[in-house]
Amino acid sequence: MFLGIALIVFFAIGRVLKAADEPTALRTLDRAAMAIAILVVCALVISRVWFGLFPLADIDPRSFQIFAPFPFGVFDIVVTPMQGSSGAL
Repeated sequence: MFLGIALIVFFAIGRVLKAADEPTALRTLDRAAMAIAILVVCALVISRVWFGLFPLADIDPRSFQIFAPFPFGVFDIVVTPMQGSSGAL
């Protein structure tokens, strides 16, 4: 996602520097801002749906990894039994 934002910004700056007049440059900046906003909203929706699809009820008691669509998006899940639980209060 960060790479996409950086590419949009650098592409927009390059287009603005070559623009013939101010309205064209402002239109390029507006479109770049809209593209960044759409990219961020899509990333948030995808991450929310991805978290919602985790099978929490069917987690195997062994440790395992899950790939996630985030920067550095592999994380480990370790399931351990609760310690010191007496069962009744």
